[in-house]
Formats: sequence, structure tokens, C-alpha cells
Amino acid sequence: MNISFEEFNDLVKPLIGKPVSLAWKGHGTALFLEIGMLRALKDRNQNIPDGEVCISPDFEWRIEFEKRVLCGSSNWIPFIEEKLKMLEGLEILGISVDPVTLELEIKLTNDLIVRAIKLTKGDPDWTIRYLDDNYISVENSCLFYQNDNDPPDEVDGELEAREKEIIRHGHETYDRWSAITLAPKRGKCDDCKFYIRIDSDSFINDFGICSNQYSAFDGKAVYSSSGCPAFVE
Repeated sequence: MNISFEEFNDLVKPLIGKPVSLAWKGHGTALFLEIGMLRALKDRNQNIPDGEVCISPDFEWRIEFEKRVLCGSSNWIPFIEEKLKMLEGLEILGISVDPVTLELEIKLTNDLIVRAIKLTKGDPDWTIRYLDDNYISVENSCLFYQNDNDPPDEVDGELEAREKEIIRHGHETYDRWSAITLAPKRGKCDDCKFYIRIDSDSFINDFGICSNQYSAFDGKAVYSSSGCPAFVE
């Protein structure tokens, strides 16, 4: 259901003062902030613990300090992972939504801000998910609050089915492409001068195209952490 800004403020108010217990990067550019006490892993297939709430800017985001951008979703993976460590242990001072763009702003201690932004046409992609399967997001240019177990209407069901198919395809492609073909003995692909990064708003941000004519992978998609004997620093 659609909610007002006042209802949004009431829903996020209990998060004020809680710490960012874990900050981690998912597929592509997805960012996950586990808020509050971390829970025990549910089973052997889960390798990252859940917080009381998970805030996830899905595609485009940045970390700000004063008037500077410290890190963004377009930075390279090792740099992102390094900067995410800065967020862990910081407390939430405020959570707000821009009334025009619906972009999400998370104010933290140490004057840091995490902002979920949108650089292309459409709604910003962010979610605030609770342990009871309730979540807040943006849909059709409105704040939206729903439970995963609520039955969708026919139109929403069709959209959800298409979205799930896209996500499934993305995960399968990621798993297939991310198999490291050769051990990066002389350096990883994303450190090679012939690595051309693929920019996108999905899983494909962890990949690039090899442009080294002396490599067996010339003109092919390569995983950023892979490597080959033709590596050039």
C-alpha cells in the first residue's frame, strides 16, 4: 500500500540510534546495511547474518562526508569494500526521503551520509526490510509499504514474476561468468590496462571486456577478479 511521508517517518523512527552492524556489497552494485543486533545464521546456505533491519540501496548510491563524495556505486570493488568498513559501528542519526526525487538519505555519526540516488529515468531503487517480511520501497513514484506474504493483485503479480525472472537470470549469469578461468598470478583483470569495465545498473558491474589482442580472452567478458598470462599493469 502507498504511505505518506509522515507514515514513513513513523516506520523508520525506531531505527534512530541503532548501529550499522554490518555493511556489505551484493551482486553488481547492490549495497546492504544490516542495522541493529545481528542474528544467528539460519542454515549452512546463509553466510551473512541478518540484522534487525536491512537497508539496501540496490543500484546507485554514494557515501558522503561534509561536501565530498568518499565512495560511490561506480567505484571499483576493492575500494568499495574498504570504504564500507568505515560505516560499521556508526549509529543512525536520521533517515529521510527527498519529497521530489524520493531518493533515500541515511545520516550517520562521524558526519557520514549514505544516499540512494537515481541517475537514469525512473524511481530510485532502495528497500528498507524488516525481519517480519515487511518492507518499504518506492513504486510508481510513491512510497510503498508491503509484506512479502501479502497476495499481489494481478498486475503486480505479473510485474513481480518478470522481476523475479530478471533477477534469476542475473544470478545465473553472474555465477556462470564469475568462474575464475585462470588464477591471477600476475594480477587481477580489473588491475590490467586492457580491462574495460562494463557499467550497468545490475549484476554486470563486476565484469569487463578484455581488449588485449595477445590474450585468449580478447573481446570476451571477463570477471574482475580473474586473470591471465597476458596481464599488463
